[in-house]
Amino acid sequence: MKKPRWVNITFIAALTAALSLCCVLFGSISPQEAFAPISTESLPTPSGELPVASTSPETPNVEPSPTYMSVYAPTSIIIDGNKIATLLSEQAARSVIAEAIDYLSSIDDSSYADVVVENEIEYTAALLTESSVTSDEALMLLIGSDTPLKVRATVRYSSTERIESKTIMQEYAFLGRGMRIIKTYGRDGLKLCTFEDVYVNGILKSKSMLSEEVVLDAINTLILVGIATSSADSPDEDDGQMGPTLHGMRFIRPCAGDIIFNFGNYSGGYHMGLDFEGALGDEVYASCSGVVVSASARGGLGLMIEIDHGNGITTRYAHLDSVKVQVGDTVDMGDVIGAIGESGNCNTPHLHFELRILGFAYNPRFYIEL
Repeated sequence: MKKPRWVNITFIAALTAALSLCCVLFGSISPQEAFAPISTESLPTPSGELPVASTSPETPNVEPSPTYMSVYAPTSIIIDGNKIATLLSEQAARSVIAEAIDYLSSIDDSSYADVVVENEIEYTAALLTESSVTSDEALMLLIGSDTPLKVRATVRYSSTERIESKTIMQEYAFLGRGMRIIKTYGRDGLKLCTFEDVYVNGILKSKSMLSEEVVLDAINTLILVGIATSSADSPDEDDGQMGPTLHGMRFIRPCAGDIIFNFGNYSGGYHMGLDFEGALGDEVYASCSGVVVSASARGGLGLMIEIDHGNGITTRYAHLDSVKVQVGDTVDMGDVIGAIGESGNCNTPHLHFELRILGFAYNPRFYIEL
């Protein structure tokens, strides 16, 4: 008995699959066409009749989407229209460009920069036969001294800057000539500045200040310089009165210069000694024998020596440039004890000389041998 034709359906399906595989291997049809589901409408029925063709409209062809093969195909890097290198895939090409840009925009001591690549960069498919380079080789081409890339990095930052104060000297008619008083002590100010630095491929090309804001005003130092003068010939009613008698103690001129400013009250100020003219470094002598009790800086008097002559009598030698004695030294009248200078509140070299009895200053004119 002859078997019906429909019993061979399984055999026909297997044969069809084998033929489709051969076609795919030899490239005559696509895999989508080869392994599409087999329609039972094209097979014979048990009665041996072929089915009638369907009258429904055909399904339109849909173009297949790109596969991963396009990303992993050989790709050339094109910068400003020039081919730089070919790598084995587009992913590798893009990764190398990103690494090069990151390297060329890196800046020391900066955590953030506005980065702009001033090149036109393209990625084009390359032929399989075209020679390619490794990622490391391509990176060396892109970050070397002859790199075609131009990467601009802009950094903005703020810092505090010092505003330098000034020293102003102002003449003061109510202060004896040669004396100085600091009226206002100065200080530096502060300002907050915003800067912009522009780097190209990591090299600083420009630096500019965008803004500045004063946060602390500077205060200038104001020094009053005395210009008042008086008669230096002899004491007058403004030069004080003679103090206690010194019982035969003698005092000599403390330096070779003439008196240039007298003792006493002048134009609202009080000068408690005599000023002798002299050049910087001229010798200063002990006016009377005694013991050195001080040899140090004393504020406005500058570098000063004080000698105790006994019986509560002391002499002072101020504005010195240097001292030749130490505390505790015994000196004789006429010994060199220092040199004329301009230390302390003083703008010209001279010697300021005081004579004190029990702590009170008296006009030395009444006691020294001029």
